[in-house]
Amino acid sequence: MQAACEPAKCRGVYPRAALLVVVCVLAVACTGRTGTPVSRPDRQPGSAWPTHGWRTAAPAEEGMDPKGLAVIDDDAGGVYPGLRSVLVVRHGVLVFERHYHGAIPTTYFNLWSVTKSVTAALVGIALGEHTLGGLDQPIGRLLATHLPPRADPRLPRATLEQLLTMTAGLPADPTDGTPPGLVHASDWVRFVLSQHPAATPGTRFAYSSDDSHLLSAIIADNSGQPTLRYAQAKLFAPLGIANDQPFQPLFAAPNQAAYQRAGFAWPTDPQGYHLGYAFLKLTARDLAKIGYLYSRSAPGRAARSSRPPTCVPPPRRTSEPVTPTRRATATSGGP
Repeated sequence: MQAACEPAKCRGVYPRAALLVVVCVLAVACTGRTGTPVSRPDRQPGSAWPTHGWRTAAPAEEGMDPKGLAVIDDDAGGVYPGLRSVLVVRHGVLVFERHYHGAIPTTYFNLWSVTKSVTAALVGIALGEHTLGGLDQPIGRLLATHLPPRADPRLPRATLEQLLTMTAGLPADPTDGTPPGLVHASDWVRFVLSQHPAATPGTRFAYSSDDSHLLSAIIADNSGQPTLRYAQAKLFAPLGIANDQPFQPLFAAPNQAAYQRAGFAWPTDPQGYHLGYAFLKLTARDLAKIGYLYSRSAPGRAARSSRPPTCVPPPRRTSEPVTPTRRATATSGGP
């Protein structure tokens, strides 16, 4: 079994500065002056949802002042030298799209921590379908087969909601740019569950990738399928996000070059759980669909347009137990 990559190697292979994507779902608008413009007849008649591709229009056609965001092109080179792609969506229509520094519409980007939002959306879908029983379920029940023999008794009592809000008491991520400690373990989920909480669950927020990776394991264990397969069926396919040939490498140094070259990808830990906190790869247009889904699912917004094929339901709380299904596995897609 390959070990997870070392911090220095991770920093060299997955540079954050080289991969910055901005996807705007805004009520103000722009056109650019110096970036590479994209205009294609990518229209989807009869629906505000871009399941089969974004409808496009000039900003003025959607009631937007084209001068409002013209500064994006001005700032792309000097103020934001790492900027790769900018999309602006208004009324479900793509009114501005620019790509910089070699990026094109089909470029796949590492979403970094936006992956956490995708994982959280999948938890919401699982709650809505009763695959998960409620936000107050303790992780000791949801991940019972992963608990070490002498786990700190406080951590198994932390709830699904506390994982989602990063208040489960798990240690915060390092602030020096190194990856979280779990990447050095042979069993990531068990490693996280073997830690002593840095705070009593429910009392303090700490930005922790550990929380999000446990959520991925919870989705897989309770749905009976890998997190990516669940996402393909419940989120990506309904939103028209192409995902038919996913690259699923073990997160390890020998696979890093292949990951960089890959298109749609989501690496796994040594047990086959997809990383819940980072490294999902999507195009900017696909990421805009995720952002638009979130914006239209906000309270008071959904009634003003058609519902998307899949949306994140409101939270539920219940104390009813849920019987976990079989543990999911995923095939490593390393070179």
